[in-house]
Amino acid sequence: MASDLPVIDLSLLPSTFAEKQNLSDLEGNNELKKLREACQELGFFRIINHGMEAAFIQKTDSIARDMFSLAEEEKSRAIFPIFNTGYCPADAGADGKASLPESLVFPGENALPNSVHQISARLWPHGNNNFQNQYYGTCELHHYKFGLHKLSSI
Repeated sequence: MASDLPVIDLSLLPSTFAEKQNLSDLEGNNELKKLREACQELGFFRIINHGMEAAFIQKTDSIARDMFSLAEEEKSRAIFPIFNTGYCPADAGADGKASLPESLVFPGENALPNSVHQISARLWPHGNNNFQNQYYGTCELHHYKFGLHKLSSI
């Protein structure tokens, strides 16, 4: 149930990660403790005060839904031989139920240079600028992900 998810307020967490940040300054941060606990115990949490505008989130959701509603044949064109790269179909567990949902994974540039263009070209051979532009707009989300990972390991 969504109300059971821990709620993490990003505005209460440090906004920068200086290489030599004084860790003792973070020891009393209750929000950081909540984040660490959520990562270690549940693995999921809800973020508030993240700074992302509702229109941006709605557009990203719409584009993702469009991509996942493509026919299986179209999505399978974006499967790459590199593990967990490009389109990843749902994975059935031993009981026949989906254990992992379908996903679209963009690896780091070292693993697959220009991956956004390559994956997008396989999904939409005639182009889809909305998808690529929105992806690059979500680069801010990657910074959040990196920051949250660093925070949770403190």
